[in-house]
Amino acid sequence: MKQLIIIILLNALLLNGESVYGQKRWSLEECLDYARENNIALKRQELLSRISKNDYIQSYINLSPNLNAFGRHNLSSGKTVNLEDYTYINTTFFDGYAGMQSTVTVFDGLQNWNNILQNRYAFMASIMDVEKSKNDLSLNIASAFLQVLLDKELLKVAENQLQITELQLERSQRMFELGNLSRGEWLEIKAQAASERSRVTASRNRLKLSLLTLAQLMDLDETEEFDVEMPDTIFIDKALTLTPMDSVSGYALTAFPEIKRAEYNLMSSKKMLAVARGNRSPSIQLIGTLYSRYSELAVDPLDPTSTYAIGSQLNDNYYKQISVQINIPIFNRWDTQRQISNARLRLEDTRLELEQSRQNLYKEIEQAVADAVAALENYRSALEAVKSNREAFASTEQRFNLGSVSTVDYNVAKNNLVRAEAELLQAKYTWLLYSKIVDFYNGIPLSL
Repeated sequence: MKQLIIIILLNALLLNGESVYGQKRWSLEECLDYARENNIALKRQELLSRISKNDYIQSYINLSPNLNAFGRHNLSSGKTVNLEDYTYINTTFFDGYAGMQSTVTVFDGLQNWNNILQNRYAFMASIMDVEKSKNDLSLNIASAFLQVLLDKELLKVAENQLQITELQLERSQRMFELGNLSRGEWLEIKAQAASERSRVTASRNRLKLSLLTLAQLMDLDETEEFDVEMPDTIFIDKALTLTPMDSVSGYALTAFPEIKRAEYNLMSSKKMLAVARGNRSPSIQLIGTLYSRYSELAVDPLDPTSTYAIGSQLNDNYYKQISVQINIPIFNRWDTQRQISNARLRLEDTRLELEQSRQNLYKEIEQAVADAVAALENYRSALEAVKSNREAFASTEQRFNLGSVSTVDYNVAKNNLVRAEAELLQAKYTWLLYSKIVDFYNGIPLSL
């Protein structure tokens, strides 16, 4: 018995401990942090948000005047009008002009201002898209992490049971050789050991697959040496109760990013409608122009016999203009009405989107709470089942050692205990997962 206890303790240390020279073991928090920083899908979502931010900034810049420079150099040949004296000439000459023009919108039916607000709400919605992606990724990571912990514990149970069976096999081998045990009973124990070796192999493979799944969710480059850290203790109070459904949904339906995203989309759609309606309004623009020209045919009025330099012409012909332009929309083939109609439809669609987002989130919370309640009940039942099966196995083992119980009955009792312990672990981690999801919906960060 002392030898058995030592073997089990060593096995637990090998599974849960980390060698000084061993590979890094990741905690849940480290997995979450790494995934948020390196997940490609999340990075792409953040890039889309930055694009939306640029659109928002640009809508502010659009309020400022524009400024454009222009110029042209011509080489003309043939009959044309000499702009210097407005006579017809037939010759080859060069001329040109240069200038700058700036335009600022004074009034446009508040289209620019409403466009700023529309892009602002669209930018805020894109931020909520990023937060929603982070939440989804975090829940997936937490679920995969808990699956790894479950598979680790199931492997530990399988290995411990195999060690017990192998010790029993050694004992039965000696009893068989001494004639105190029949060949059939010895073969039963031998077959049980082979079955449990297969169970250990299957458990080890399941653990490898669950580790691979977690590493892939994190977008981890190196997966071969990847392993996670087993918490020192994961204690569940049998008297534990869940946060009430109304409290959870009340928080999530006002604070969760998918709801805020839909609300921002609704506000953005309202401003989009205002922009479309602004197309009906007259617009006023203030235009400033600086202009000058030159020509090979020009004559210096102060010295007609000298060459009239281009620089001097540009200076002498310098021209300034400030103008006010008013545009009054009268008929544009119903394009404005089409834009208004489409904006109204988009507004109604975003109202439905908000309602659907609330319904979907409420259903998710309702399902998570129901799953957590069921998991807690299963956990309590599994605790009782393990307690009963341990007592039954202890009694059977004692009688088996005295020779009053057959090998078949012993294996049945042992397998019942193994099954009950596995079901307890499954119930334990199922409850942990759903309770963490409910806590997450209530604003509590994911942690163990």
